[in-house]
Amino acid sequence: MKENKQLLIGAIIISISIIIGSAWIGNTISKVNKDINSNNLSSIATSKTLATSKALMSAKETAEYLNMPLEKFYSLIAYEEGQTNYGVYEL
Repeated sequence: MKENKQLLIGAIIISISIIIGSAWIGNTISKVNKDINSNNLSSIATSKTLATSKALMSAKETAEYLNMPLEKFYSLIAYEEGQTNYGVYEL
């Protein structure tokens, strides 16, 4: 009977330790994420290029970036879509 009581007390202590440890780690992670997000937002707000930049370019912007005519860009895309062997090595 004494062993069962000790096992029960040990299980309760371990359970409480796991709950407290998980809450502590979760709280720390959320604080770090808030700090990272606030730093990113402040740096984006101060930089006009980052605040106004977008993630993707249009086909026209991409062709201009690559310094090629838009028709050449579209033909390159069509050629790439027709390729079936995407690997570097032959099988």
